[in-house]
Amino acid sequence: MTNPASSMTHRPLCKDMSSGFTLLEMLMALALVALIGALTVPLLRGSSNDKLFDVAVRDLIGALRTTRLEAIRANTEKTFVIDPNNRSAHIEGSAQRKVLPSSLHIDITATAADLSASNVRLRFFADGSASGGRIRLSSGTRSAIITIDWLTGHVKSASGG
Repeated sequence: MTNPASSMTHRPLCKDMSSGFTLLEMLMALALVALIGALTVPLLRGSSNDKLFDVAVRDLIGALRTTRLEAIRANTEKTFVIDPNNRSAHIEGSAQRKVLPSSLHIDITATAADLSASNVRLRFFADGSASGGRIRLSSGTRSAIITIDWLTGHVKSASGG
């Protein structure tokens, strides 16, 4: 009796052994993708100073808009105080203070009545108007200008300048 297993002919799974990739080729391709990813991700994320700058600008704009809305809601004048020397900002009467990054340069233009030796007071009135002003923030090569319209009290920002 013959063994059925011995009578079967052995055929390779692939007709052409050169089709497909070798393990070495796959590892090289994977290494290349990893290298490109490692070089690209930091470029897409930006620097931490850029992120701090963006957050500081957004926080300041948000706080100014909140002050305006509180003045309208409470039907009374509200004041936003910026202290460039201590790098802080807050709504007058509020215990919550925003700390501004030390890398941030602050240049504020406001009415003479709103300027003092230590801080700048930006006033928002019950009708939505404001004392007006312009805040220029810069850090390294980045800058932003925040404008407070005196007639409408609207807070707008623009990059550069």
